[in-house]
Amino acid sequence: MTKWIFLGDESKITFAGRILGVRPRSIDRNKSLIIRRENVPIKRKLSDSGTTILATYRVPPGIEIFIPGNVENFNFGAADFDRCAIFETFPFCKESTEKLAKFFEFGGDFLPTPIFVLVDAGQEPDAAIGLETAKKIFLSRRRHHENFAPAHSRRIGN
Repeated sequence: MTKWIFLGDESKITFAGRILGVRPRSIDRNKSLIIRRENVPIKRKLSDSGTTILATYRVPPGIEIFIPGNVENFNFGAADFDRCAIFETFPFCKESTEKLAKFFEFGGDFLPTPIFVLVDAGQEPDAAIGLETAKKIFLSRRRHHENFAPAHSRRIGN
C-alpha cells in the first residue's frame, strides 16, 4: 500500500473533499484524517487516537491518504508515509510552504521528496496585481519547485 501525506494550505482539504465527494467544509480541519479505500460510497469512523477515518470506493486501490490536523505539533519521524504532497494556492510563495519545503529538503533519507501541487482554484487575483502578474507569479513558483527537486519533479498540465 502506498501511503501519502497531504500538507500545505486549505487546498489539500478541497482536494480531499473532491476525492470523497463531500463538501470541504464538512471535513474537520482540527482532527487528523485518514482516507482509504473500501467498497462503500462513504463511511466515517473515529479511531482510538481521535483520527477521523473516511473510507470510500473513490480512492484508488492501494492508496491511503493522511492529513494531519496540526502540522506544528506533528511528529514526522514517527509517521508512516511513502509519499508527500504539499498543496499551495494563490498567493504562492507562502512562508508556511517554504518551511515545509526546507524541512523535507534537510530531512535526510527517511523523508520522501515531496511533490508540490500548485492549485489554480480560479481565484481572481487582487486588482492591484493584475492577471498577467498573477500568471508570472504562478510560472515563477512552478520553476522554483522544479528546481527544488529536479530529479523528482514531473510537470503535469500547462
